[in-house]
Amino acid sequence: HVLLIKGEAGIGKSRLLHEFKTRLAGQQVAVRELRCQAEFSGSPFHPVLTLFESILGFVDGEGAAAKFARLAEYLKMRYPSIAAEMTPLLASFMSLPVCAPFVEVALPLPTRREAEFSLLLRLLKSLAEQSPVLLLVEDLHWADPSTLELLKNMIEGETAFPMLAVFTARLE
Repeated sequence: HVLLIKGEAGIGKSRLLHEFKTRLAGQQVAVRELRCQAEFSGSPFHPVLTLFESILGFVDGEGAAAKFARLAEYLKMRYPSIAAEMTPLLASFMSLPVCAPFVEVALPLPTRREAEFSLLLRLLKSLAEQSPVLLLVEDLHWADPSTLELLKNMIEGETAFPMLAVFTARLE
């Protein structure tokens, strides 16, 4: 299910989402938020990367090897059946060096991009299998083309899973 809230700047789109999240407090719903920003509209997947950094608990100044270890442990604990396959690909997607025992992904760019899309959709689907997902995407009008393509694939994909995606955008 998808909902698009469009309106002029300042009419309360973000406030509406905040109230919706507040009313869901205590429910078995995984809330994931992407925030698109004008200054990053040319940076591929910026809101998606920011979301993963938040989920993984990355902190400023943390070394790349520590971030990779955190990512590998997270996937191993949450997605044990697919962690070995996903760890190097997600690390590459997040521009992290792949550490042993994993091996760097060696795919041509178009194939890698397709694999990354598939990975992101599988992660979202795996999350939705654990509990329903509320995906909030704010300021869609500032989303970069790669993020837009990912969201389009998610919405138009053949695989349905328990998720409500709510997008906000300005009229233009």
